[in-house]
Amino acid sequence: MESAPRRGCAGSRRRQRAWNRQAVRSITFSPRVDIMDGMDQADTSTNHTILVVDDEPINIRVLHAYLERAGHSVLEAQSGQSALEKADLQPDLILLDVMMPMMDGLETCRRLKENEATRGIPVIFLSALSDTEFKTRALEAGGVDYVTKPFDSKELLARVDTHLTLRDQERQIRQYADNLEAMVEERTRDLRAAEAELLRDYDIQSVVNDLLRISLDEVTLDEFLDQSLGMILDVPLLSFEDRGAIFVDCDETGELRLACSRNLSGDILDNCPWPMITSCPYSAEAAAKGVVVATDPGPDGGKRRHICAPIAYAGSLLGVIDIYLKDGHSPDSKEMEFLNMMANTLARVILYKRAIRDLVKSEKHYRAIFESAGTAKAITDAHGAILLANMEFQRITGLTEQALKFVNFYDVIHPEDRAEAREFVALSVANEEHAGTLEVRLGDAGGSMQSYSTLTVSALPDENEHVISLVDVTDRKRAEQQVLYNARHDALTGLPNRVMLLATLGEAVRRARTEPGWKFVVLILDLDRFNIINESLGHTIGDRLLVAMAGRLKSLVGSSGLLCRLGGDEFAVLLQGVEDIAMGESLAREILQVVRQPFAFGEQEIVTTSSLGIATSDIGYDRPEDVLRDADTALHRAKLLGKARFEVFDYEMHIKARKLMQLVTDMRQALKRSEFILHYQPIISFASGRVIGVEALIRWQHPTHGLVSPVEFIPVAEESGLILPIGQRVLEESCRAITRLNAQTDIELMLSVNISGKQFAQEDLFDVVKRALIVSGLKPRNLKLEITESVVMENAKQAIELLKRLKSLDLQVSIDDFGTGYSSLSYLHRFPVDMLKIDRSFVSMMEAGSDNLEIARTIVSLAHSLSLEVVAEGVETVAQQDMLRELGCEFGQGFYYAKPMSEEDLLASGVLTTHWPMGE
Repeated sequence: MESAPRRGCAGSRRRQRAWNRQAVRSITFSPRVDIMDGMDQADTSTNHTILVVDDEPINIRVLHAYLERAGHSVLEAQSGQSALEKADLQPDLILLDVMMPMMDGLETCRRLKENEATRGIPVIFLSALSDTEFKTRALEAGGVDYVTKPFDSKELLARVDTHLTLRDQERQIRQYADNLEAMVEERTRDLRAAEAELLRDYDIQSVVNDLLRISLDEVTLDEFLDQSLGMILDVPLLSFEDRGAIFVDCDETGELRLACSRNLSGDILDNCPWPMITSCPYSAEAAAKGVVVATDPGPDGGKRRHICAPIAYAGSLLGVIDIYLKDGHSPDSKEMEFLNMMANTLARVILYKRAIRDLVKSEKHYRAIFESAGTAKAITDAHGAILLANMEFQRITGLTEQALKFVNFYDVIHPEDRAEAREFVALSVANEEHAGTLEVRLGDAGGSMQSYSTLTVSALPDENEHVISLVDVTDRKRAEQQVLYNARHDALTGLPNRVMLLATLGEAVRRARTEPGWKFVVLILDLDRFNIINESLGHTIGDRLLVAMAGRLKSLVGSSGLLCRLGGDEFAVLLQGVEDIAMGESLAREILQVVRQPFAFGEQEIVTTSSLGIATSDIGYDRPEDVLRDADTALHRAKLLGKARFEVFDYEMHIKARKLMQLVTDMRQALKRSEFILHYQPIISFASGRVIGVEALIRWQHPTHGLVSPVEFIPVAEESGLILPIGQRVLEESCRAITRLNAQTDIELMLSVNISGKQFAQEDLFDVVKRALIVSGLKPRNLKLEITESVVMENAKQAIELLKRLKSLDLQVSIDDFGTGYSSLSYLHRFPVDMLKIDRSFVSMMEAGSDNLEIARTIVSLAHSLSLEVVAEGVETVAQQDMLRELGCEFGQGFYYAKPMSEEDLLASGVLTTHWPMGE
């Protein structure tokens, strides 16, 4: 049947020999890179053994060279018979020539496939024949592939690598299957072993058959033993009496328990309910020797014979069958064998029953653990079908046990999270080392979000089943969302706060910078004189006013902009994507009108105004903080121009702002370089005409601008916060200077130091002053702190407490610029101060009969009524001096006596010893 192809293959032989010659030429003359290229493609880290079968040695050498360079070991065979013999060495793959004498490749392949040992080795046919019919025959013979000669080395090695890879994967799959089967067998071997042994005995005889049948019934062990005993005793034509018992061990406690009995007398039942194995000679003997016949004395003096068969397995006594014999009967070997067979069967049934009992118990334990794990757990198949779920899973998903049968696990995931959940499950199953968690939202049938959970996945030994665990983190998630909300919203009004404004404004700044024509406007507003409302009506009314203000602004702004509360009485509005910057001005006008409307809180009606500052994207910002800074600058300008109005930040203000920023930078450097210097202006006693103290005044010796007046930099220092380190340095250095002057002269000078509003508000002012006194050595009675009237009245109650603490250091306190601000006489007499200072504006315009003279007179009169002394600043003429003396003012300072000067000039000028004449 195969001879025809052989006779028709002479041409093929010729073609093959031609290919062999071509291969030799390619080895001899062709570039070596052709073989190496094929080797590179087939390179593998695993060494394989390949059997090359060809009757042409040159072909074998060529193939040997290809394969060896590719990193494979090569076996050679020049005939079919040799191939069959060498195939027993189990090569990983066989390259088999089709046309060979004696036994061709097709027959060789068939024999390889008929042999169990070589059937699994993949065979690739090599031949110059390329017709479809011949390839079909080769594949039907068992080949896995077919390469036509002459072949390309790369193609050949690629096919070899492909089938070697498939071979390796097949082995891995087979090994995995074997391991999986071993794992399953390991879990069930005890139960199956017991079942197998029962099944092996099942056909021995009908009694054993029935015994095995009832052993599978859902009855207790004692019920089964009772039925078994009845079946044994009911067998006819035996020497057994219709009475006996079965004892079983109490789970390896060393005791036997009477499990069942039939027709036993009372004395036996009384003596043998719980016999110890060692105390029952028959049980012990049966356990040692097998089935034994024993004799006991009967109740009437006769003998009772019975047969004992141990119920044992693997050397362990599980129980005893005790059957009484009929009088005059002895059990023959067949009966002994039967009883022994029954005992052996009972032993297996007892083990089986106990295995079932332990399995049920174990299942209950695992079910209890499954239910009480505290997390929602479900077992699903590879497609997400829910096979089993605990009560917590039902609770967290809101589905009943019945409903879970018709729901896929992914159905309970929020639609937007399902794709990620599927990917996470697949990754967790594919990679056991992937033990992460995924936070998902659970949804209802409509897809709306119900709760948050963390998802974990564990693969079961069965590849198609997984354990899904869900931990409800809804409370934590909502708490996080609340924390995030609180961080971005104002607690009092519920409006977005500065954090959210900066984030949103940052996006607006970036968009305006990258999208030409896209514009935004920022408005910052606050309530005029809001601190007065707080002080006079209390903070509760102040808070209610802010909430009401937020409501009005929200109704006005609506969805057209982002309304925020920045803190205190300050609000901001961000308008994005506006067509015209003028929209910001239009909104500002509406806000001014809305704020002017009265606010009613019960019987209390409050009328207030607001000031606004506007900054637009036309300036060209890079940072959102700069936008707020410029809007705030415009707000301050609106307040300076009279309040109840708005100002738009323009380029001129931008230039001024940049100058202010540069001024702040220069002041920071000035602190580091000690460019701030102190001058001291003498204070004269109108009683003695001599210097009794000095006021410390700061100056800035700028490296390029020369001496800078405090009028230019103190307000900026106050606003930027630099006044705190500057003020602390002034206090400490001036205390040291006066300590030195007092040591060098006979005068005990009083030092007056101005305390700014920011300094007065700092929490550690008391500690700063105390430290300055300690490090300088200045006596506290020689230090006088000057605080402006407006500063102490901002929060009068707190000011009183702080002044009391400062006074406890034994220093003096003066109210500076008295008469320029506003004071409440009810507070003034409570301030623990020593002196009032008349502002220079009243002194410079003082003339007989003028209002300023009367104001000065009132201040002096008020001070004296409160037992306070008075000092007047800005005295420039002798006439002003005389008028102040006549009013009763105690002290004065000004250019009439001396300009501020350095410590050195103060000592060298002789001003400290000068006497100024005072009129009579």
